[in-house]
Amino acid sequence: MTASLPPPDPVDFASRLAEAEEQVRLLSARLGRDEPGRRDREHTAHHRRNEVLAAVVPVLMFQTDNTGRCTYVNDRWCQSTGLTVAGSLGEGWLDAVHADDRARIRSELEHALPTALPWRAEARLLRPDRSVMQGLSQAVPDFDEDKNFTGYIGTVTDITESHRAVEISEAFAELGSRLNEATTPRAAAEITLEIAGRLVGLDSGFLNLESLDRNQAIPVLILDRVDGKLAEIQPDQVFGAPTPMARRVAIEGAQLILRTPLNDAGQELILFGDTNRRSASLLFVPVRTRRRMVGVLSVQSYTPQAYGRKDLETMQGLADHVGGALERIEATEALRQSQEERFRDFVENTTDLVQSVAPDGRLQFVNRAWLDALGYRVEDLPRLGFFDIVHPDCRADCVALFDRVLRGETMGHIRTTFVSRDGRRVQVEGNASCRFEDGKPVATRAIFRDITESHQAEQERERLILELQEALAQVKALSGLLPMCAWCRKIRDDEGYWENVEGYVRRHSEVKFTHGMCPECSQKFAGGVLPPNPP
Repeated sequence: MTASLPPPDPVDFASRLAEAEEQVRLLSARLGRDEPGRRDREHTAHHRRNEVLAAVVPVLMFQTDNTGRCTYVNDRWCQSTGLTVAGSLGEGWLDAVHADDRARIRSELEHALPTALPWRAEARLLRPDRSVMQGLSQAVPDFDEDKNFTGYIGTVTDITESHRAVEISEAFAELGSRLNEATTPRAAAEITLEIAGRLVGLDSGFLNLESLDRNQAIPVLILDRVDGKLAEIQPDQVFGAPTPMARRVAIEGAQLILRTPLNDAGQELILFGDTNRRSASLLFVPVRTRRRMVGVLSVQSYTPQAYGRKDLETMQGLADHVGGALERIEATEALRQSQEERFRDFVENTTDLVQSVAPDGRLQFVNRAWLDALGYRVEDLPRLGFFDIVHPDCRADCVALFDRVLRGETMGHIRTTFVSRDGRRVQVEGNASCRFEDGKPVATRAIFRDITESHQAEQERERLILELQEALAQVKALSGLLPMCAWCRKIRDDEGYWENVEGYVRRHSEVKFTHGMCPECSQKFAGGVLPPNPP
C-alpha cells in the first residue's frame, strides 16, 4: 500500500533555495580568500607525488629544457647507467649512450625541439659494467601556464629482452634459410658458427661430428681468434676419439663452463689454436638428429663470465637446427651415392662410348666401352687430350663444335672420326652437352656410338650401287635401234662410221667373242668335214 505526499509549499521551497544559494556564496568567498595557500599545497602535493612516482616506476625518467639540455634524472637512471645526477645534467647524459648511437640520438632530439612534438627513439645505453642495454626513449613536450614550450619530460624503457627476442628470431630464420642451401657439413658449420658469433659472441669455436659407438670424432670446422681475427685452425688429426667433454655432453646434455681458479675443468678439455691463452667461458651443446647425438657444437670466450644460461639455450637451439641440416645432408649424400652407383653401373655396361671432357680439353672420364673401342688403357688417360683422338681431317670441325657446346648449345647429331691407339679410323656418331656451375662451364658430356662397321657396309653398298649404275649405263648403250648394212652386216656408230658387229659390241660392252662354225655352215661350206662348235 502506498500513500501520496502532499505538494510542497511554494513559499517554503523558495526560502530554502535562497538559503542554499547564500551558503554557496559564503563558501566560495572563503575559498577565494584561501586560494594562494590552496595552490601552494596542491603544488607541493603534486611535486611530492611526482617524486614518489619517479622513484618507484621501473623506467628511467628524465627532463630537458627547451634547448635539449638535461635538467632532471631519476634514481633509476643513475642506477642503470652508473652516472650521478650531476654527471647526467646538461650534456652529461650522452655519456650513457653507446658511442655508435650518440650522434644520431643527439641529432634526432635537436630536430624534435623546434616542433615541440612527442619524441621517440631507440638507442643502446651502457650499464655500469659497460654491458649494453637496449633502451626505448619516449618523451612528451612540457608547457608553462602561458603555454610556452619548456622542454621534454620522458622515460627510457629497457627493451633489451624484447629486442633480443626479435634479434634471435630473425637470426634463427636466417639460419634455417641458409642451412637449407648447405650441401656439406662444413658449409653448415660455417653458417652456424657465424650466427653463433653474432648472438652470443665467440673467440673460438668448433663443430665436431661424434660417434661414441665407433669411438670416433671428426673435426668439421675449428676457429680461433688470431691477431684479432677469427681464423680456421687445422686439426692435429682428421680422425680421433671423442673427448671426455663430448662423452659428458652425450650423457648430461649442454654444458656451461665458467672457469675460476677453483673450477678449472681443464682435465676434460682439449687445447687447440692459441694454447697460450685459455678460454674463460665455454659452451658445449649436443648436435642431435631425431635418432641420436651426431656431434658437439662449442663456442668459447677469453672473457670471464661471458655466457649465461640463456646463451646456453640459444646455442642449443642453433645446434638443433644444424642437427636437422646434417641429417638432411647425410640422406641427400646417401641418395646421391646410390644414384651414382646405379648410373656408373649403367655407364660402365653400356656399349656406347661415354666421355666427359674439361673445358681445356682434358679427358675427365671415359667408360669401358670407350677404352675397348679405341684400344686405350686407363693409364693412358692423364696424358691424353680429347683432340688427340680426333682424326686430323675432322679436328677443325670438332674444335668448332666443342666451342659451341661450351657456350651452352646441345648438339644432337655429331658424326666424326676418332683414331684408335693403333692408328685405326673409328667412325662415331652421337650427341654432346655441357654442365654448368655458377654460370660457368665445368665439363662437356658426350655419348657416341661406334658405327665403323655400318659405315664400311654403307661404303660397300654405295660402291655396288655405282657399279650397277655403270652396268645399267652400258646396257642402255646397246639398247634401241642399230643401223646395220643388209649386205655386209656392218653397224654404223653414232659418229657415222661403219664397223663390224664384233668391234661395235666389244666397244660398247664387256662382251668378248670366240669363233666357231654352226652345223648349217659346216655342212654348207665345209661339206661336213669340220665339226660344228669346236671346243
